Amino acid sequence: TMRKRIAVLIIALVIAILCVVRYRFLLVEEIQEQLSANLKDVATQNIITMEKTLNDNFNLLQQLADQIETKYENIDSPQAKEDIISFLKTFRDIHNFKRMGIILPNGFEYCTDGCERDLNGFEPYEYGIQGMSNISSEIEETEYGNESVYVFSVPIYASDGTTVVGVLCATCPTEVLKEMLNVDSFD
Repeated sequence: TMRKRIAVLIIALVIAILCVVRYRFLLVEEIQEQLSANLKDVATQNIITMEKTLNDNFNLLQQLADQIETKYENIDSPQAKEDIISFLKTFRDIHNFKRMGIILPNGFEYCTDGCERDLNGFEPYEYGIQGMSNISSEIEETEYGNESVYVFSVPIYASDGTTVVGVLCATCPTEVLKEMLNVDSFD
């Protein structure tokens, strides 16, 4: 009978060990599924936030371009350039842009921080002058302190609504966009 008791204890112990191992396996699997679901939710929220921010920036620039179109017949006159840059300075600070500016059909840019430069061949200018809105790939600005930026651009049309007379652009530091994705849930 002693052998039967030992056999029963061994069988019970093996069953208990198998149950613990199985339970541990199921628990780990459940935790991994929950973690995966949480990360997908956070990623989805980040995508929604980023899309909203990008759309908001493009909508703002389009509204400003429409106002410039309505107010100025000739945006490359000295007075119009000065007025437009002054007008854009207000929005630059409110919307966390590094700079805003207009690019004329000849490719010359005038910015809120006083920079004036030739942007012929520059991606935001090329898209904008063809009548397309664009966000550039990441650009390393070396002229104004090494900083990575993205440039949003939208065309400015003449009063006929079809002729592009310039490009409105806004430069956003990469760090500003990264801050939008800084979600505490990842901790």
